[in-house]
Amino acid sequence: MISLPDGKMKSREGNVVDADTLIEELTNECVTMLTERHTDRDDNLVKKTAFQIAMGAIKFFILKYDEKKDFIFDRKQSLSFDGES
Repeated sequence: MISLPDGKMKSREGNVVDADTLIEELTNECVTMLTERHTDRDDNLVKKTAFQIAMGAIKFFILKYDEKKDFIFDRKQSLSFDGES
């Protein structure tokens, strides 16, 4: 079971995050972070790189936990360029 920092996802309460929405949000955050770090890069390259980083961040964050245990998916921690991320 994957939870959010706000608590468990509950469809009746509308507290559910779709995978497409999560990927889009993380990609947009990556675009912002990359444009701050690399101002001289082409926009298409930044978007492509941001998408790849977002997908890798999601995969790595999920895979580092035991599949039999519940965990909390923290967006900021998954995209952190420092530490184990």
